[in-house]
Amino acid sequence: MKNTLILFLLIPLWGFAQNEKENKHPIDIQFEDCKSGNTAEMIACANKEYDTWDKEMNKYYKLLMGVLGTEEKAKLKEAQRRWITYRDAEIEFAATLNRNKEGTMWPVFFGSTRASIVRTRALELIEYYEVETMN
Repeated sequence: MKNTLILFLLIPLWGFAQNEKENKHPIDIQFEDCKSGNTAEMIACANKEYDTWDKEMNKYYKLLMGVLGTEEKAKLKEAQRRWITYRDAEIEFAATLNRNKEGTMWPVFFGSTRASIVRTRALELIEYYEVETMN
């Protein structure tokens, strides 16, 4: 009985592990393997990841603007302006925080932080778009 209960509890976890890669965004999958190597390669990877997420964010911003009404467009435009102010301030803070630290991993951490900030916004816009275009 105890083994059956354990098996019953583990089946959902096994299914979650099987679907974890399927649930990842293709950009996450694209960049998961390039976070190893030497410092210069990891920094270049983080910068490329930032650029890729930034393009994805802009793509979905435009798609979302194309399906919204006038009032929603104005609100999204204002929200995006404010988000850009937040993004710039957050990146400046992260740069300042990491600037005076010793070690080669801090520039990598900073690059990853930059990418993560834009990734989060891109995923928000993707979700808004998907909800807005549901039938």
